[in-house]
Order: sequence, then C-alpha cells, then structure tokens
Amino acid sequence: MKNNTKNELSTIEHEYVTFYVNDILMGVNIQNVQEINRFMKFTDVPQSSDFVKGVINLRGQVITVLDIKVILNLEHSGLNANSRNLILNTNSETIGMLIDSVSDVVTASAADIDETPANVSEGNERFYQGIYKMPDELLVILDVDELLNCDELTTNLA
Repeated sequence: MKNNTKNELSTIEHEYVTFYVNDILMGVNIQNVQEINRFMKFTDVPQSSDFVKGVINLRGQVITVLDIKVILNLEHSGLNANSRNLILNTNSETIGMLIDSVSDVVTASAADIDETPANVSEGNERFYQGIYKMPDELLVILDVDELLNCDELTTNLA
C-alpha cells in the first residue's frame, strides 16, 4: 500500500509562476498568485523595516510591498523596466513582492522537486520549498506561507 501512495504522490503536479530575482529563477505556487502588475509607484512607510519597500493602492486596497532581495539577503540591483509587483495571497492576507522580471508558468511533478540543499544559508532555508531541475537552469521554489508569516514580517507588519 505504501508503494501506491508513493506512486500517487509522484503523479501530483503543481504549477509555479516563475520570475527572476537578480539572476536567480524563482517560483511560487500559482494558487498564491493574485496578479502581476507593472511596477507601481509605492508610498514610503516611515520607520518601516528595510524589507518593506512601501505600500500601493490596488483598486482601493492598501497593499504592503516587500523587497524579496532584502528578505533573502541578496544583492540589491535596483529597479528596471521589467520590474514587477507580484501580488500574493495566503492565509487571507494580500501582499506585494517586488521582483526583477516575470518568466513563465512551469508545471512540475512533486516527485521531480528536490529538497533544498543543506548548505543554504542558515536562517533562510525555511523560505524554500525545494529545487526543480529544468533543462537549462534550476528553479528555486519559494514557500509563500513561510515568507509572509516569518517572525520578522509579522512583527513589523502588525
């Protein structure tokens, strides 16, 4: 019976919206994505954390925009014409995440997603669900729930 369960799990497929942050291809489960917007001017929030870029007005709803580069301790390369706000929903919360560019939607079997390597920088490993090997590059799959519910965010956004 265990083999049947394992076989059933290996056929489960997930779709990921993929995007670049610096030169890293990352993805989030498509079920967490509300929409992707061209870069929108945001309003600074005084005395907010470094990872809070500001807030935007999205059809009457105030959305906090986070800088994923700061959360993941990545080099900041600035904004460009391809920068986008990735609007995410999780646990009844809506939040924006600043990304460098949108790539594609990728379908991956659960069995083909490898665990995050053990040598990922300490403290950040909780943000990653795994790695998917694509023909030309690796896709780093982010855990949206963990990103949006980490202690630093919930403390500073409360």
